[in-house]
Amino acid sequence: MIYNLELNKWNLFWFIQANYELPFGINFELSGNYGTGALEGQIEVDWLAELDFSFGKTFLDEKLKINLGFNKMLNRGFVGNIDYGTGTAAVERNGSRQSIQLRLIYSFGSKFGKKVTNRKISREEENRIRDDN
Repeated sequence: MIYNLELNKWNLFWFIQANYELPFGINFELSGNYGTGALEGQIEVDWLAELDFSFGKTFLDEKLKINLGFNKMLNRGFVGNIDYGTGTAAVERNGSRQSIQLRLIYSFGSKFGKKVTNRKISREEENRIRDDN
């Protein structure tokens, strides 16, 4: 038995990411994507979209970073139909929902890192390195 399935479709997908320096040293980041829809095998997908943005600022000689992020403010997930030839099935998958995140990051620097040792290389070792041995 042969089923009449249309498995050709054009689609476009856009992605944008931008970073801006706002007044008072505030960083603004924006990322988003948009897809016109697609055809994955027998699954025809409607348009997709997502938009995230965040504001950030550093303090204390850039040791403290504060970031306020707004995720999935525009959130259109996977919505489509599966064409089995004898019938169709609706499919919807929409991951996590909108969220707001506040992140505080403090960098302690190299206070707690390993100590750097001052290694003196002998003149003989320097000569050996310079030779193409």
